[in-house]
Amino acid sequence: MRVLSSTQLTKWLTRQPHVYSDDETRQLAALAEQPTTWHTQPAETRVFEPQKQSFTRLQNEVADARRRSRLWNAAVTAATACGVGYFVMELFPQLIAAAIIP
Repeated sequence: MRVLSSTQLTKWLTRQPHVYSDDETRQLAALAEQPTTWHTQPAETRVFEPQKQSFTRLQNEVADARRRSRLWNAAVTAATACGVGYFVMELFPQLIAAAIIP
């Protein structure tokens, strides 16, 4: 996400294609000037419930993926430790013996 300064935002906005006609723009400006357009209470949260449910589902999927990743990392670490332990206990002495006794 890029953050724009007020000057950059103004330039960017003025370069955008017109979406509303001049008449529609005047109507929107008139609505924006009316105090009844604005409210002090937030919009009802029920309107956003599907988005909240989707976001919660996504958060749960990310958390599950992190847990799986940690489990795989632990399994790989344990397997590596077992392999090193086997090498040290079984193969290393044989290599040393072979190097000492030709």
